[in-house]
Amino acid sequence: MISPEMFVEFGLPILQNEVKGMDHVVFHLDGKGVAKNIDQILTVPEIRAIQWVQGVGDDEPIMQWVPFIKKLQDSGKGIMVDLKPYELEPFMKEVKPKGIFLCISAKEEDQPEIIRKVEKWT
Repeated sequence: MISPEMFVEFGLPILQNEVKGMDHVVFHLDGKGVAKNIDQILTVPEIRAIQWVQGVGDDEPIMQWVPFIKKLQDSGKGIMVDLKPYELEPFMKEVKPKGIFLCISAKEEDQPEIIRKVEKWT
């Protein structure tokens, strides 16, 4: 939870060194405290995807993060997003499916309907 300036000085070099030589890096981005450094994180070419975890409380629902998710999408990186089943339809209306990997925790009996909805997502 350091400032963007300190991240550039201290965090980014460590991150760049850690991923050097890796082909398929997914960066776990946990909450708005780390999200403020996203512009620098996205400059690391080895990072292929961002796992976005919005947090709880005021950080929910996911829809408040749609502009941020679109920014990640525009970067060309893949995005892993946790959704609650009731968030799926509004999310699909706002976000294009390209590069999105959804993680939805649902009861077994609800899963076929969720899959049908996602299959129609364009």
